[in-house]
Amino acid sequence: RDFDVYISTYEDYESNARLITDREKIVLWPRKAVDWCPKGVMKQWWLLEKAIVKFGSSLETYDVIVKLRSDLLYHEPVTPAHFANASVGYFHVNSDHSFYAESSTFLSVMSTFYSSMVNEYFDQDNTYFPINWPNLKASCVVALRKYPPIDKTKYRIIRTDIYATLGSIVYPASVFEGVTGLHCPADYKPPFTPFSEERTRNLEKLVGNILAVRGIPNITQGKANLHWGGGRFASEKYFFLHVVNRAIIHPSAIPAFGIRAGNPHPPGDADVPKR
Repeated sequence: RDFDVYISTYEDYESNARLITDREKIVLWPRKAVDWCPKGVMKQWWLLEKAIVKFGSSLETYDVIVKLRSDLLYHEPVTPAHFANASVGYFHVNSDHSFYAESSTFLSVMSTFYSSMVNEYFDQDNTYFPINWPNLKASCVVALRKYPPIDKTKYRIIRTDIYATLGSIVYPASVFEGVTGLHCPADYKPPFTPFSEERTRNLEKLVGNILAVRGIPNITQGKANLHWGGGRFASEKYFFLHVVNRAIIHPSAIPAFGIRAGNPHPPGDADVPKR
């Protein structure tokens, strides 16, 4: 096979995991190990953190590390060619559903996400966190990448690049001026896709505002885009913030537009490194 697969999941999914990879590349946990998590979306990051700790010395020997949800729907087989565009300092994401990077970049960024999630981001939904503006300016145009029509009936949730997340973080009010309609819809029901004329128009405005930034915007003049995602921890929002503050985001070549219809949240996620 083309890939070495490492899996971090729960003990009751051991037999499934063994169908995918060798036992020595699997780390298993009792479900009670994540009982402390106040939000279910935090569990995936705990599992990834444990995989990085357990397999870090092996992972750093690969050219590229790929993180995939186990319930993605692929429109073509995944091959090493999909990751040929990975290079140092760049991250390729489809929101937090799937992402990859050159191995040292991946480990540098993701080895700190769990601790940042717990100690900085959690329960801070309306807090403005400092932004790496050069990285954001170099990344923001990815949100405007065009796609062919997507059959929404095949997906539970659709995510492409940073289309759903560029408009998620708290911005200085001056940067968000004239931008509306980027919040998650109040009636969030699958299948959900962010593609709409209104959303695209507002994203174009936000990208233009970001590209016009000179220096560091003055946050004392106010902040905007509060309450995106709601709750005490919005996973996609803080994953995007964490990554863009540490790397430049480039388009993803993973051949998946989202989570396939009719499947529950996966029990654990697979890290797929490539030599």
